[in-house]
Amino acid sequence: MDNNIKILLVEDDVELANNIETFLNEFSQVDIENDGLSGKFDAVEGVYDLIILDLMLPGMNGYDILKSIRQEQITTPVLILTAKAELDDKLRGFDLGADDYLTKPFHREELKVRVKALLKRSGALADDSILKINDIEINLNNHEIKIEGQPIALN
Repeated sequence: MDNNIKILLVEDDVELANNIETFLNEFSQVDIENDGLSGKFDAVEGVYDLIILDLMLPGMNGYDILKSIRQEQITTPVLILTAKAELDDKLRGFDLGADDYLTKPFHREELKVRVKALLKRSGALADDSILKINDIEINLNNHEIKIEGQPIALN
C-alpha cells in the first residue's frame, strides 16, 4: 500500500464501502465516512488525493457536498459513485464540479481504472513509464530524456 495516496470514500452502504476499501488499499489509504455531514467535514478539513462520493446519503446529499467543497475552492478530484443513472443526474454532477461519474452496479476493475486515471491526471499517482531522479526525467514509452524539463537529444 502506498501511504502517500489518500482517498476519501463517502458511502452509506457499509458493506460496499468496506469492499471498495479492500481493493483500493493495494495502492492507497482509504478513509470511509458513512454519512454526508461527516463526509463533507472530512472533505473540507482533510487532505485527500481523491474523493469518491455517493449522492444519496443520510445527513447531506452528495450534490450538496460537492457544491460546498467546490465553493470552498477545494480542487480535489471527485468521482461520483451512485445508483442515480439518469442523464440529468450525471449532468448535474458534472455541472457541480465532478471529475468522473460511475453508476452502480459497477465492475471493480472499472472503478480501479477510473480512480488510477484521476490520480495520474492530478499527479498523485506516478506514471510507471516515467522515471524521475531529481531534475532528470526518463520516459520509457517514447525514449525521451529531460533535464530540468528540457528535452535532451540522444543522437
